Amino acid sequence: MKYVSVFILLILFSSLSPSYGQGDPQKGGEIFKAKCASCHTVGGGKLMGPDLQGITEKRDPQWLRQFIKAPSVLIAEKDPTAMALLEEYGAPMPDLGLTDEEVEHVIAFLEAAQAGGTGKGGIPALYIPTLLAALIAAGALTFIAISAGKKEVEVKA
Repeated sequence: MKYVSVFILLILFSSLSPSYGQGDPQKGGEIFKAKCASCHTVGGGKLMGPDLQGITEKRDPQWLRQFIKAPSVLIAEKDPTAMALLEEYGAPMPDLGLTDEEVEHVIAFLEAAQAGGTGKGGIPALYIPTLLAALIAAGALTFIAISAGKKEVEVKA
């Protein structure tokens, strides 16, 4: 029983990971500030381009990756969403020369911002997986301790 519980804990911990994919939100924030913030905000309203608050929920992940990496490809393909953005904002988003890894970092930053990671107050989104893991571990260890303990606990109602 003891080894089964430990095995289950290991499976739980290995499956816990942030929803940010392979990217690092902090690196993504630095990239965003350097390459994107002159035209976009996250929750601050429109500039030369759209406000990107909630963009990871509005757009298909593959489309978003492609558009961040090389918007000119989607525009050349006459992608309906890319064409609508071009019409609305009057100028195409330039290709920024980002690598696949940098794109993942930017997306992680946008997801963290959506989850409150860059917001004011509250629990930063980056801490939520750690908090979840700690709560699960505490519950599992309590269960193991109670089931493995030699003294039975009597609960009076």
